[in-house]
Amino acid sequence: ISMAEPGAVLAVSYTHLDVYKRQASGDVLAQSDWRPFCKTIQAGLPAIMVSHGAYPWLDATGWPSAAGTVPAALSPVIVDGWLRQRLGFEGLIVSDALNLPFLRRAFTARQIARQAAAAGVDLLVALSHPEDAKEAMAGIGDALAAGEIDPAGIARAADRILNLKIGLGRSPILYTGDDPPAKSLGSDETLALIEEIAARSI
Repeated sequence: ISMAEPGAVLAVSYTHLDVYKRQASGDVLAQSDWRPFCKTIQAGLPAIMVSHGAYPWLDATGWPSAAGTVPAALSPVIVDGWLRQRLGFEGLIVSDALNLPFLRRAFTARQIARQAAAAGVDLLVALSHPEDAKEAMAGIGDALAAGEIDPAGIARAADRILNLKIGLGRSPILYTGDDPPAKSLGSDETLALIEEIAARSI
């Protein structure tokens, strides 16, 4: 899979202990940091990982970190507004690690997952324990219940994941229109599958 983190190249003060901040407008980023990614998007890039960098000129929404503004992977303005709408990316959007210490200082795994899902991220990654995955599903459910995302959005995310697996020659678990992905969130069957995957991966 081709993956990239737009903006990480020229970012400053980046560590996994806190967020970095990039002081640049969208027009500047499109001609500098994002230029290679704009080209690869046009060429059909299948997946992009969005970083936790803060871009206050793109989204100045306050957030409790050293940067003071929302990380890119949790920002609807950046994920949906810029990456989907402005840059025209139609592939799979993957979050950066959701278990980083600076994220968990102010929010639970459930709250972070809700923010990422509401931002428009398709695939949430780096959940350290099966319990984190359960909390993430609960967070997605919270976003659904609050109307921050809709079942059709969950179905589109599932389609992107399945299509990428098919493109890589994997055999995906399929769902039918009568049993959309949003319906199975937090079900006993899904939770049992999480436990099985975790046990077999060790």
